[in-house]
Amino acid sequence: MITAEEIIAQGVCPHIPYNDLCADCANDPSQLSYSMNVLTQLTHSTQVEIFNWCGCEDGERQYDDCPTQQ
Repeated sequence: MITAEEIIAQGVCPHIPYNDLCADCANDPSQLSYSMNVLTQLTHSTQVEIFNWCGCEDGERQYDDCPTQQ
């Protein structure tokens, strides 16, 4: 399983060219652009770690590791 750190390392800053990171992207990895291939590797845990949100919070269970609604 891929870690959040490995996913973040594959993100690209959309604000400045040449694979540099602006201050916003360096401080907030949710600002990075990710390829669809990388996004398909997300799990509940990695999505929450990177984006501080998962669809299961709105009642849509997206990943196998999403907590079940009680």
